[in-house]
Amino acid sequence: MTKGKANLIKALNDKQKLIEALRITNRVLTERESEYHNEIEYLKAVIEDQNQTIAYMDFNQKLMDRGVYDY
Repeated sequence: MTKGKANLIKALNDKQKLIEALRITNRVLTERESEYHNEIEYLKAVIEDQNQTIAYMDFNQKLMDRGVYDY
């Protein structure tokens, strides 16, 4: 085998290794993106729930301030 042919085969093997590494990296990043998306959606739900609780407490406080509602 000539040196040029050996270098070509080595370069092709290195390219295949690089492609495989990029595929693995892409898969991992896609999985992480999915995990982060799920966590963000969960946190949005928690924030919305807390906002509703605050609004309910504010409303009850206004009623108490007006003497309409008593705990």
